[in-house]
Amino acid sequence: MIEEESAERLIDQAMANPIKNVFKIGWEAVIINKTTMIGAISILILLGLVGLVPQVGIPIAVISATLMVSAQIYIARVFENADDMHSFASDIEQITLNGLLRTHFMTALGSYFAWVVLFLVPLVLTLLTMPQDIGTLNPESIMHLAKNFIPFLIFILVILYVQPLVQYNIIKAEGFSSGFKAVFTLFSSALWSRAMSASYFSYIAKFGLVIFFLMFLFGMVLGLLASIFGFPMEEMAKDMSPIFQMIIGSINTLFTFLFMIIMSIFIMLAYKISQSNEVN
Repeated sequence: MIEEESAERLIDQAMANPIKNVFKIGWEAVIINKTTMIGAISILILLGLVGLVPQVGIPIAVISATLMVSAQIYIARVFENADDMHSFASDIEQITLNGLLRTHFMTALGSYFAWVVLFLVPLVLTLLTMPQDIGTLNPESIMHLAKNFIPFLIFILVILYVQPLVQYNIIKAEGFSSGFKAVFTLFSSALWSRAMSASYFSYIAKFGLVIFFLMFLFGMVLGLLASIFGFPMEEMAKDMSPIFQMIIGSINTLFTFLFMIIMSIFIMLAYKISQSNEVN
């Protein structure tokens, strides 16, 4: 647990080690109220299984993503308002399943549709430049296709860099309209001024390396387990049974939800760090 100082709020205390404490506090948020968190994960996994039905796949995916963002907003606000770890733990213990998933649902839904609009325009423009007959691609047309995707990939990288600051504005929003508009603060000069600070760049870079390392480590562990137990991963991926799809989907939902909760802490610290000059 983080040492408490009466003169500082929890978010200020977390600045002592803003990378380590993201995972520490995020994990505390998950395990303090196991009943609510298990209930939320169960609902999301159930929705994921229902989403395997093609006819309802898209709306179910929208609902699932929105519920996760709603939970992220809730946890982020609890973290920002907590005086110390004791008050944070107390607030987490009092969270209900309904409160976690529904309190900020409309705000999250507004932000979801705004992100769709934001990504749809450059994606459509990129797709319009693609060859009409994909089946007749040759090395030259493949290179042309790759060049056409470069601007879109750069756009995604830019979004990923400033997304924590945009997400902070979403967390502070109230309602569908406010959540929708919060996404377009991406074009705010004030947001870019924060994003250009050396402290913010340093924090994003360091945290990105940590996430990359964890993903690489996770991939190695999965590969090692598959090798030890003799799971033919390539063959399983080519001809995936419905049961295997459900297992993989459930695992993906679990880790995505945990990641969203951890990111709620990261977003609040990233915003605060964008105002400071040092990253420990």
